Amino acid sequence: MDADGSFNMLARKQWAGVNGAPTTLFFNGNLPVGSLNGSAGLIFENDKFGVENLTEMNAFYAQSVQISDKQFLAVSFNLGFKNYTADYSQLDPNDPALSPDVRENKPNIGFGLMYYNEDFYLGVSVPELTIRNLGVASLLDNNYFRNNYFFTGGFTLKLVDGLKLKPAALVSYTRGVPLITDVSGTLLIKDFLGLG
Repeated sequence: MDADGSFNMLARKQWAGVNGAPTTLFFNGNLPVGSLNGSAGLIFENDKFGVENLTEMNAFYAQSVQISDKQFLAVSFNLGFKNYTADYSQLDPNDPALSPDVRENKPNIGFGLMYYNEDFYLGVSVPELTIRNLGVASLLDNNYFRNNYFFTGGFTLKLVDGLKLKPAALVSYTRGVPLITDVSGTLLIKDFLGLG
């Protein structure tokens, strides 16, 4: 756990000068809750593209619980909301296919669970449990509004004195989308330099 907390901000403006160009503002921050051996924080994101605007805010709490001498269980919980607007009538007010405009709000809840020790970790997370889709038209089948399930794991393999290999995998599942698997590896030299 980060004993000092952290704050991050990202701003992106793509295709500057083009009307309706994508823009993103992202902020996250967390502070330790020392008395509970946990951390609490906030994530804010705003995405704009053409006539569509998505704003999302989530508060989260995460805590690590020691279950034996060298084994831990980390749990996290998040709660928030999404606001989605789409002013389709701005595109052509006379086209009935581009109406009505959309104004929707949706609550969000999510969780994560990870078991880990000094040499191994295994986790699962569902950052957004969605009961219904948010938005219409092209966004109805957008993966962004579906439940995403993440499974991760990794371990440390000691090769020789001062040399370790750390393979890891992240599997992402979304209904109707092919399974995505990311595999990585890091070669750690004397716990100082990592190459991956």
